[in-house]
Amino acid sequence: MKKPSRREFIKSTSLSVISLTIPKYFNSSSRAANRKNNARPNFIIFIADDQAWNDVGCYGHPSIRTPNIDKLAQEGLKFEYAFLTCASCSPTRCSVITGRYPHSTGARELHQPLPANQIAFPGLLKQAGYYTASAGKWHLGKDAKRNFDTVPGNRRLDPTPTHAGQV
Repeated sequence: MKKPSRREFIKSTSLSVISLTIPKYFNSSSRAANRKNNARPNFIIFIADDQAWNDVGCYGHPSIRTPNIDKLAQEGLKFEYAFLTCASCSPTRCSVITGRYPHSTGARELHQPLPANQIAFPGLLKQAGYYTASAGKWHLGKDAKRNFDTVPGNRRLDPTPTHAGQV
């Protein structure tokens, strides 16, 4: 296997792997129909620790099989360029969900909680009626949980669905 160049590595490893997937109905050929039906896109953001840039099939690994992730990438949008703002997991998570550099979030060191005054995009999505969830490693602190309907361990925070028919 060819060793990636520094540029290839950096552009593909933001947070090890970030993939944003948006279903097919978000492509340009069907946007008008979706607006007419008032359909909103669903999306998933994967943040993985200690995962190389090509450790999934859709990024070119020759032997690791990830058919479900590959299908999401094929039917949606896959980021090909990314930038790692911090090499530590919790400051990076805080950076991703706020859209700010780690030193601007108030949680720039490992295992520091995200301060309550920070605006996180999952909270904005939740306010807009999306069901928001987090799974796996947390390290964001208790205040950040308000941005999610579900947090690690599948513990439900709000028993009422936030989007029609979704639990």
